Amino acid sequence: MEIVTKLAPYNNNKGLTQKEAVSTANKIGSRILTNKEFDKRLVLSDTWKSERDAYPAWTGTLVAFKGKDEKLGDVVKYTDSKTNTTYLFEVPAEYQKERNAILVVNHGFLASGDALIVPNEKGSIVAYDITDKSEIALLRKFPSSNGWYCADNKFGIPLGVDIPSDNHYARYLYKVQNYVGLLARGYSLLGYNRWVVYAVDQPSDRFGVLISTEDARMGAPKPVEKTDTQKIEAKPAIVVATTEEMKQVVAKAKEEAAKFGNGALENMNKVLAWAEQQLGAQ
Repeated sequence: MEIVTKLAPYNNNKGLTQKEAVSTANKIGSRILTNKEFDKRLVLSDTWKSERDAYPAWTGTLVAFKGKDEKLGDVVKYTDSKTNTTYLFEVPAEYQKERNAILVVNHGFLASGDALIVPNEKGSIVAYDITDKSEIALLRKFPSSNGWYCADNKFGIPLGVDIPSDNHYARYLYKVQNYVGLLARGYSLLGYNRWVVYAVDQPSDRFGVLISTEDARMGAPKPVEKTDTQKIEAKPAIVVATTEEMKQVVAKAKEEAAKFGNGALENMNKVLAWAEQQLGAQ
C-alpha cells in the first residue's frame, strides 16, 4: 500500500533545496511526488488540507526549457541568482533542434534500483545526470509567457494556447524565460495558488517535500488505486423516447432538411422515409 509522507515541511523556508530533496530521496530510495500527483492533491481533492505545512513544495518533476523560439541546443542552463550556482541539463541529440518545447522527467528509480535523476555538484555547477535518457520526454507547444493553458495528460504541464480560466483542464503557468529545476506547487494562503504550476522558484529555496513509500522502480507493480465515487463525474443518462416523440423528431427534421439544396434534401428524405417506416412498424 502506498503511503505518502513528508520528507521535509516547508517550515517558513526551512525545508530542503532542490538538490537536497533529490539527493535525500535517492539515498532513502523513496520517490518524490510528481507534479501530476500534486495536482490530484491540490485541485482534484482536498488532500492538501491535511498537509498544509508541506507547502509550498518541490515536485519530483524536473524540467528544462529555453526562451521563445530558441533551440534547446546541447545543454540548458539556469543560474540561481541567490547562490550564483548554475544548473545544467544535457539535451538528448534528437531534441537539440527543438524550439518552444520543454524537457520533462519524473523522479524515480530504474529496475536496477539506480536513481533516475542524479544531481552532480562540482564547485558552482550542478549537472543533472539522467541515468536512462529514454525517460526524458519532450513536450512541444510550451508557452513563452505566463497564463492559463490546458495541462497535458501525463505530466500536468500547461501547454498550447490561452484558454479560459474556468476550463476544467486549465492550469496557470508561472515561469521564467529559461529554467532547469523542479516544478513547485502550493496553495493560496502562502501566496501560492493551487491551480498554478511554478517554473520560477530558485533551486536554493527551501520548500517542503512529499515522498511515496511505494516501490519507486520503473516498471514495478503499482497498487490498485481505490476509486472515490464522489469524485467521478456523472455521465449523462440515456433517455429512451416514445414512438410518438420520435415521430415528432422526424417531422421536425423534415422541416430543417427543406432549408438545404435539392440534393441534400433528397438524401435526407430517403433517411427520414426509412425512419418513418421503422416507426410505423412499432
